[in-house]
Amino acid sequence: METILPQIIFALSVGIFLLTIFMHAVRQNTTLVNLYLLQSLLLSFLLILFAIERKEQMLFITAFLTILIKVSVAPAFFYRLINKLKAIKEPIIPGGKFM
Repeated sequence: METILPQIIFALSVGIFLLTIFMHAVRQNTTLVNLYLLQSLLLSFLLILFAIERKEQMLFITAFLTILIKVSVAPAFFYRLINKLKAIKEPIIPGGKFM
């Protein structure tokens, strides 16, 4: 396990970095939230691996809070906000296009 652990940590770090780049390139808000969720999930896996490697209880707590807040609560809030803003952007002029 010790020989493969640095490779897994490196792969997760590269994945987080690439997702950050993709987050800057997307145009749709829902895609951005999905990438944010995936990036947060990779970050929590990285924290769990660090916690296992160093046998630190606080890192496990941090990973749990990251999963709780960044993977479940924040994306749910962002999805609700996006849906609320879509409802506001409906065209007001009958038969006209919204600009």
